[in-house]
Amino acid sequence: MVKGFIFDFDGVLIDTSKYHFLSWQKAFENLDIIFNINIYNEITGLNRIESLKYILNLNQNNLNINHEVILKKKNDFFLKLIKNLSLNDLMPGVKDFVLNYKSTHKIGVASSSKNARFILKKINFDHFFDVIVDGNNITESKPNPKVFLKCAELLNLSPSDCVVFEDSKNGIIGANEGGFYTYLVGKSEFKNLANSHIKDLTFYI
Repeated sequence: MVKGFIFDFDGVLIDTSKYHFLSWQKAFENLDIIFNINIYNEITGLNRIESLKYILNLNQNNLNINHEVILKKKNDFFLKLIKNLSLNDLMPGVKDFVLNYKSTHKIGVASSSKNARFILKKINFDHFFDVIVDGNNITESKPNPKVFLKCAELLNLSPSDCVVFEDSKNGIIGANEGGFYTYLVGKSEFKNLANSHIKDLTFYI
């Protein structure tokens, strides 16, 4: 019996993926670094540091670039892009799902992003979640399952009691490794890795 739901943040709860992509592009502006949508899809689910390492490893001639400068530029631009985010930017079905299950199930967020709690609070949606675990709490990046396991622990549930909603390959792999039932939301390229696949949360309610 499902007792809890654990959500990834970016791309599952709210549509911030386009802003992350544009922010990485801005961070690499005027630098001889290859970055495109295919590379972005590969880093989805990773934290900032691991994302940058992955990108730079694909660009061997740029390994001496100052990581802190790049990461700051990326995050500063991202925060500018999201300044007007609101509840209207929640992904389809999210608000109804959370309101529908809040009284009967425990609900948590497990994200590699350091901005997850900040954004949820900004749009006045953070109080609907019992637990929010993000990059400020966990240093290990997905596909390491630790962020999911920590979320379940704080919800006082075992992984087998929880369903995880993810949109990234790294997230699905991590949640599977942690022993959770996984739903891939949206993307279908790697739906074979998840237990189930849905277009969006309106298909679950």
